[in-house]
Amino acid sequence: MKKTKKLLALLLSLLLFGSMMIGGFAADDSIGVWEACRLTMADAGLNYDRLEREHFIPYMSDIHWKENFSKDPFALTGYEIDFVYRGQQYAYLVAPNGAILEKTVTNTMPAISADRPLTEDLARAIAVAYIGYPDQLDQAKNWKIQFDMDDGRYVCDVDFLFDARSASVSEPNAIYEYEYELEIDCNTGAILSSDCEDNTRSFLSLLTDFFNRIVIFFRQIFGVFA
Repeated sequence: MKKTKKLLALLLSLLLFGSMMIGGFAADDSIGVWEACRLTMADAGLNYDRLEREHFIPYMSDIHWKENFSKDPFALTGYEIDFVYRGQQYAYLVAPNGAILEKTVTNTMPAISADRPLTEDLARAIAVAYIGYPDQLDQAKNWKIQFDMDDGRYVCDVDFLFDARSASVSEPNAIYEYEYELEIDCNTGAILSSDCEDNTRSFLSLLTDFFNRIVIFFRQIFGVFA
């Protein structure tokens, strides 16, 4: 009986706390973190609906967000949201009602100069910074880097695969892989052109591909011994 009373008291306490929380948020008339993300992306010229649908936007990093609360009284005071897009890091502070209170844009692209000319290593750093992941060079592979002259301009062609599974969470068992092709101006470090191809394959497509390979393998064997 005592245990039942304790459980009822605990349940009532949780319900009371939940109602206080809901009441507090309703009073704040907050828009919610996802709408705040939508607003900040729209401010940066991006389409949040596309991110929601595809779980990935080329040249854009994951979205990092944080809700801020005051202690006394306990209430939502705003949202901190940041992401990287085409070598620019966007950091926002958004009010609960959706007003953008602060906005900071920082360049994440490595610079080149006479003392620091464009090398293959620097081209790799510039490439991953431009696609939104300046600190995740290890997620890139199959690099193809070539220096060449294009219409009298010294350029660097960069081709690589990038594993963006951290940004794509709709299907954890999928192989999230994107192929990027960039052209970098060797004198300025500017990106002259860029292209992205989605090579993502689902777990089901991987199994299908594996099964087809087995079928082809046995066909070849029986074809030899037929």
